[in-house]
Amino acid sequence: MNFADAEMLKDSNGNYSGEEKLSYSRAKKVRGYITAAKGDAENVEFGTDLQYDKTIILEGVGWDITENSMLYIDDLNLSHDPDYKVIRIAEHLNHTTLAVVRVVK
Repeated sequence: MNFADAEMLKDSNGNYSGEEKLSYSRAKKVRGYITAAKGDAENVEFGTDLQYDKTIILEGVGWDITENSMLYIDDLNLSHDPDYKVIRIAEHLNHTTLAVVRVVK
């Protein structure tokens, strides 16, 4: 799900509260290789400072996925909120690697 819009919320008096309601596009089914491994000293694709929980490898490039896209990985129930957020994307010659972080609910 990609970020679509942010709506400013109002309080009971009709004043903007400073909070936003975020909306996302519809979920799309995508298959990829998911691993919890962060790599070792020889293969640290996203560097050593980036904190992420899993990496996902997708075949091909040009996916409609952006940094801040939301993903259903562990809990595929679409009536719940997504459980992961994309924080980095690395496109290669014939595949795309995503670094994702678990969303605290």
